[in-house]
Amino acid sequence: MQKRFASYIALVILILPLFALAQTPRKSFEVASIKPNTSGRCCTSMLWPAGRFSATSVTVSDLLVFAYSPPKGPTLQKDVILGGPRWLDSDRFDIQAKPESGESKETMQLMMRSLLEDRFHLKLHLENRELPVYNLIVVKDGLKMKSSEDQSPPNSQPPAPSATAGAQGNRTPRGSYGMSSDSSVSTLEGAAVPLSALVSMLQGQAGRPVIDKTDLKGLFDFRLEFSPNALEVNAPELQQQARPSLFSALQEQLGLKLEAAKGPGEVLVIDHVEKPSEN
Repeated sequence: MQKRFASYIALVILILPLFALAQTPRKSFEVASIKPNTSGRCCTSMLWPAGRFSATSVTVSDLLVFAYSPPKGPTLQKDVILGGPRWLDSDRFDIQAKPESGESKETMQLMMRSLLEDRFHLKLHLENRELPVYNLIVVKDGLKMKSSEDQSPPNSQPPAPSATAGAQGNRTPRGSYGMSSDSSVSTLEGAAVPLSALVSMLQGQAGRPVIDKTDLKGLFDFRLEFSPNALEVNAPELQQQARPSLFSALQEQLGLKLEAAKGPGEVLVIDHVEKPSEN
């Protein structure tokens, strides 16, 4: 089972708060090699070990998602990247690059933007559109998610074990949240975190922006178990599975609901892009 935890940071979830496009400093890789990947393999990786950036079998769409996702927010969805030729999603590349300085994700994102502009001659702009979203609301029967007994800010004291213990006795550190998944169950859990932590993870699973309409304040403990890769509320295959869909689990276990809606948001519109220049 894979498990990931993120330290609590006060998150403000907007509809796609992506893109500080206008006022970010320009940073560039010191050296970058881009080669077509014609292996036919679709297994993508993107890593930045000490002093290097390495991407294997990535599409330009993958690079756009990396470059323009909020560094500490939910991953940008590809359906808000509009325009451009079909090869953006089909042609694959291997990239090896050396940063001029810095190794943080945010620094790498800024360098990737410059690489896309310089080597792929990318030009894009933002537009405001009405987008499909989910509103997060409390169900009529009331909230089932529990408020944390200790409402003091988690970063004011050392992390402590929370009441959200896993099947093996593993405890989510206080002030942390994360996701674990295997072939039978996916789990979202958090301990002494604001609702924005759950919203962030739901947005990553639901495939569209999630807007908090609950007006819930304070810190919460939660554990949400649902069938992996099962988002449809009434998908026929779910009738044969022991775990509920994400939508059903959210209502049954936490007393919350994802309600389909439309909302204003920003999209990336590609004005121009070319296949990369020779190394």
